[in-house]
Order: sequence, then structure tokens, then C-alpha cells
Amino acid sequence: MKRRSFVGKTLIGGFAALVAPKVLSANENKSFSKIHTPPKGPVSICTWSFTAAIKATEVEELNTQNTTVGPGGAPDREGTVTLDASVMDQTGNCGSVVAVENIVHVAALARDVMEKTPHVMLAGKGAESYAKTLGYKHTDLLTTESKKEWEEWVKESQYKPIINIENHDTIGTLCLDETAILGVLAVQVACLIK
Repeated sequence: MKRRSFVGKTLIGGFAALVAPKVLSANENKSFSKIHTPPKGPVSICTWSFTAAIKATEVEELNTQNTTVGPGGAPDREGTVTLDASVMDQTGNCGSVVAVENIVHVAALARDVMEKTPHVMLAGKGAESYAKTLGYKHTDLLTTESKKEWEEWVKESQYKPIINIENHDTIGTLCLDETAILGVLAVQVACLIK
């Protein structure tokens, strides 16, 4: 057994030994499902690994109220909306696309770059051309609302974002499997015990 594997399994086992008695004694006559408290906040469960991160990101890529991605994203000085995305799996494989026009789901496209090409990054027209060969739909990303805001901005061309609202330019999606989650919890418990 490798040292990391041994340490990880020891931490998980130690965490289980600390938590199990409290969970089991909380309600001896009730089933686990009745004493289990559901997590607060968003939860993503997916059959196939890695798909959950892409699907979670697609929610915001389709949100026209989000001015940082997808249709409704803020255009550049010329009125063009361009998108970027990068993905990485647990083994360090990665893929990315930058300056992509007319493609909504650039996170999925970045995954395709990682899984289906020998490249790490595709840019601009090359990325858009590759997306078309895979059947991605051509979509005008400049919405009526974002075009109207851009036309107002062009009159004076002043960049004065509202800090932490308009200057945010990305989405982060992180997914952990059960091993990683238990490892994080075990480390937190170990820190509390010290």
C-alpha cells in the first residue's frame, strides 16, 4: 500500500470513528435517512464523473442576466462578445478555449479540446471552427439588452465598474468525489483535534 493511500484511508477511518458514534446514538430507533440532515446550498450529483462540472457551468452560460458569460455577456470595445473557458480533471489533463465568438457552451468545448484533440488550447476562429465540426450551434451572443448597454457606453467609453459586481469576469465550478470530500472532512477534524 502506498503511503498516500494509507494516510488517506487512515484519515477517513479516523473521521468515521469520531462521527459514527454520534450519528448512531443521536436516534437509536430511527433509520439513517430520518436522522440524516440534507446539505445546505447547491448539490450536484451525476452518474458520470466530470459531467457535473460542465452541466453546472451551463446553467450560467445560459443565464442572459449574467453579464460575464454566454448570451448577454458584456461585449468588448468593438461590440463583440467573446468567451473563454478552461477545464481540468483530477489527473491534470486540461483543455481551454479563448476569444470564442458565437458559441454559448464554451466549458463543454474546452472539455472537447481536452478529450478529443492533442491540444491544450484553441483560440478565436480556430476554436469556433472546431466547435462547428462538433455540431455546436452558432448563436449571436450580443443580446438586445447588452447591445443597448454597449451603445450607451460607446458614447463616452469610460470604464468605471462597480467593484465586485461589474468587474467579475468568470465562473468557477469545482466538483469533489466522495474520496476527496471525506479527505477534506478528515483534515478538518484532525485540525480541530489539535
